[in-house]
Amino acid sequence: ARNQKSWVSYHEADATALPFDDGSFDVMVSTQVAEYIPDVLAFCRETFRVLKAGGRGLLVATDWGAVAWHSDNPERMARVMSAFRPHCAHNELPRTAAPILREAGFTVDTVTAYPIINIDWHDENYSKNSASFIAAYVHAQGTVDEAEINAWEQEFPGLAAEGRYYFSTSRTLFHITKPTNPS
Repeated sequence: ARNQKSWVSYHEADATALPFDDGSFDVMVSTQVAEYIPDVLAFCRETFRVLKAGGRGLLVATDWGAVAWHSDNPERMARVMSAFRPHCAHNELPRTAAPILREAGFTVDTVTAYPIINIDWHDENYSKNSASFIAAYVHAQGTVDEAEINAWEQEFPGLAAEGRYYFSTSRTLFHITKPTNPS
């Protein structure tokens, strides 16, 4: 509804069965999507199909298994993060994405990382927003006691007040191309 550009359109579709003709697009961008698709190879093949020869793409994913988050209670941190693990189909997609993209037919041109590091606790921080999302997910799963989830989330402002808050992760960016003569 807010789109004011005639050359931009939005479509909702199954990522493994896109309703577009072969070679319809010059560019594809997938940010924090592929890890939620159970058949990520089918998604990559479908993306390959709808890209024009020579088309470029960017696949961005987070390796949730590589998050570093300081806690004075590392056992509790491990329980919460373990309970969060099933929130997506491919919790550690960056570790396996390059061979999947190649199998789909893409050339992986470069792989870069976008680091996210927070040493403070405030509303604009990625980690504060992630903590709320993680706590809600873990609570809904019922695998961790609610009091423990609350204690986990409530620890962070105290660490920040003491100057001891730390969170880091990175998003991995796969810069890809559809070859002009795909095999």
